[in-house]
Amino acid sequence: MPRGSGPRRHLLYLPAPDAQEQSVSTSGLPLLVLFDAEVWFDELGLPHALEAAVRAGRLPPLAVLGLTTSGRADRFRSLGANSAFLAGVAETSIPWAERAAVAQGILLAGRDRRILAGQSLGGLSALVGALELPDAFGAALAHSASLWWEHQEAGPEGFMPAPPRFDREPGNNWITARFREASARDVRIRLEVGTREGPAAAHNRALHRVLLECGWESEQHLYEGGHDWACWRGCLIDGLDWALSPPTPTE
Repeated sequence: MPRGSGPRRHLLYLPAPDAQEQSVSTSGLPLLVLFDAEVWFDELGLPHALEAAVRAGRLPPLAVLGLTTSGRADRFRSLGANSAFLAGVAETSIPWAERAAVAQGILLAGRDRRILAGQSLGGLSALVGALELPDAFGAALAHSASLWWEHQEAGPEGFMPAPPRFDREPGNNWITARFREASARDVRIRLEVGTREGPAAAHNRALHRVLLECGWESEQHLYEGGHDWACWRGCLIDGLDWALSPPTPTE
């Protein structure tokens, strides 16, 4: 059931005891850390979708830590590649979820079975989390990530965006440059974008190429659709299936 914590709502989903018993792992339940929880929990009924996927055998039982935002300005501040916010998720929010789960007699898995996921700005934040917090997350799911984002300092309000630019060459953007300059880490990354998102698809393909060239484990998928929650709901289930499955051996 959802539970609150602090000024920002933290929603923690734990599967029912009978579902937990289906997991034969002794290392704890996988944990999905998900942005925009006010949409996923309050509007889209994410727990029901996960339970259906578990019943169908697509996913193992897992826990979800959902992080909310309180409007457009807060979303830009929090999810606009905000390193301090992301560090707080790793250092404060996840330990809170672990304590809350233990209070219910449930152990959560460690870093290797911990997945960071987001859509649009949340997808950008998932990518930044993979770069900056490789010790906290084993996989990152970035759906329709805001690859147009450019950092601009905005004083005490944190980072705010430059106007979106769609005239750049694919791969010529802030987050792709950061991956190009960084050392690869042991974090699996899955990029998804829709066929109806204009130049975003080309930018995702370019980022995927850079990730592979730099030694990251990356997958890139193009779905039929646009920049919307109906598509992302399917992407999330597919991405969790991928992230919680053993990596495909390479020759």
